[in-house]
Amino acid sequence: MFFSLVLCTLVASMVGLLQTEYRQVHRSNHFAQTLHLAEAGAEEGIAMLNNGGSSWTTNGWTASGTNYTKTVTNLTAISSSSSIGTYQVTVLGPSSANPQIVSTGTVANSFLGASISRAVKVTLAGGATFRWAIHSETTIETKKDALIDSFDSTSASYSDFTPGGGCVTGGAYGLYDSSLRKDNGDVAANGTSSGTINVAKDCTFYGDVSTGPGGTIANGGNLFIGYLTNSVPSVNSNRISSTSTEVMPLPTVPFSSSTSLGAITGSPTINGGSGTPVDYNATSINSSGVITFANGYTRLHVTGNINWDEVIVNPGSRVEVYLAGSMDASKNAEINVCGQAYQLVMYGLSASSSFSSDKGWTFTGCIYAPGCDFDFKKEAYWSGALVGKSFSFKKSLEFHYDESLLNNGPVSGCTVVSWQEL
Repeated sequence: MFFSLVLCTLVASMVGLLQTEYRQVHRSNHFAQTLHLAEAGAEEGIAMLNNGGSSWTTNGWTASGTNYTKTVTNLTAISSSSSIGTYQVTVLGPSSANPQIVSTGTVANSFLGASISRAVKVTLAGGATFRWAIHSETTIETKKDALIDSFDSTSASYSDFTPGGGCVTGGAYGLYDSSLRKDNGDVAANGTSSGTINVAKDCTFYGDVSTGPGGTIANGGNLFIGYLTNSVPSVNSNRISSTSTEVMPLPTVPFSSSTSLGAITGSPTINGGSGTPVDYNATSINSSGVITFANGYTRLHVTGNINWDEVIVNPGSRVEVYLAGSMDASKNAEINVCGQAYQLVMYGLSASSSFSSDKGWTFTGCIYAPGCDFDFKKEAYWSGALVGKSFSFKKSLEFHYDESLLNNGPVSGCTVVSWQEL
């Protein structure tokens, strides 16, 4: 009897020990799975930032202000139909210079009767597409005087918010003001030969100037490169480097289905979508009138050439143009002159090889066309940013880089700065 009692006690103790060990192993396994799920969500967020373009909602993401959230439930293993768990991932500030991703993995623990969750936070950098005033894959030349500086259209301290002047009333937009300018109008050219950046007399660069390894700057006289605090003319060697090597990939059209506008002429009004874009295609744009993008988010694929004289992008609107042909202007063009640079972004596709103008240009916006040669034969007044294969400015150039593009401009090529568990 005594022996049986001792044996029963030992068996009960062993069973209890085994149950405790099973719970611990079960919880440890689920605890690890939650982290794997959280990391899977973070990886999806990174992939979306780098490769998803603007197609957030079509890829299952829900917008909340400027942020996006996606929940994946009942995730299963490749070789099994049983559920592993769930993750919810939020991308914060996807258009900023430093987007953040918060992802939470959850596993239902049926044995313990409670779910287990773990979260990770990922900070990224280098996402802004337009990090320079001008970026060239090869060379930059100016034949006349040039001024390149910067400002911030979202700051009343570094731009003019005064209403009037025929532009937007109410001071909703910050326009360039030379008395409020900054000195971050950076210029880069990847060329590696002598005269990669070839500047004429009386050129002023308030920003960093960089060539590719071995490349040099040809000075036509009275060259200034430096900070606002430096004397003019002078060259601050701390703002010159030969480290520009970043090759910009060619863009692609981020949509396949769109509404045809045919050949755009005259003075049409084009409406976009609220939150999600309205996608259009056109065979060409040949307009001597006024093209107005009235409201919302518009994406336009132009399969031919563009020749336009005036474009208005209304407050609150945003326009992306994907161009397969060339662009020109038949008279002194005024493109989005009262708007902000992020509102109008043009992409030169692989078939697009030239952007030129025989007349003057006043342009507020951005052009990303790493396969295109830019040839401006007349004066150019630019507010925004440019990426191209080569640039030739044959008359006076006044270029003002809008630093707000670092935070509200398009994003490309995010890299991880930090990865931590919360």
